Amino acid sequence: MDEEKLINAYLYRFPINVQDCKDNEEKIGEVKITTHKGMHKYLERLKNLPIMKDNDQGIFFVHRCIKDDMNGEAFQLIFLNELRENREATKSYGYDFIEQAKIMGYWVAETPLTKYYLEDLMVDILYEASFFGLSRGIYKQKKINLIK
Repeated sequence: MDEEKLINAYLYRFPINVQDCKDNEEKIGEVKITTHKGMHKYLERLKNLPIMKDNDQGIFFVHRCIKDDMNGEAFQLIFLNELRENREATKSYGYDFIEQAKIMGYWVAETPLTKYYLEDLMVDILYEASFFGLSRGIYKQKKINLIK
């Protein structure tokens, strides 16, 4: 997947908030360049993370969701051991509190719908994995604060 295209898709879906830059003296173009560089660093760090394996092998996938409050595609995470036991009753999970090193070891399903929406799924994973910020240090500190 093209990294620049992925970053552009991410920033299209989650644009830079001008309010966050109000104390910043940089011009909008400079903020955009800085943000792109930060996203490249984030992706590079994720690529180089040592993958943290555990007994739960996660699988990301996309499925259609038609309910009163939702109509469209939904991004899901399930775990293989639960899928084997519970089959269609398997629960899906949020992934904003899962460590990035674990997420990097999860699978992406090769279903036609998942392949079609792969870029959107990757943007969602990047966003959720950066819930506490793009750097690992911020994530660890926020997680400690949340536990307290």
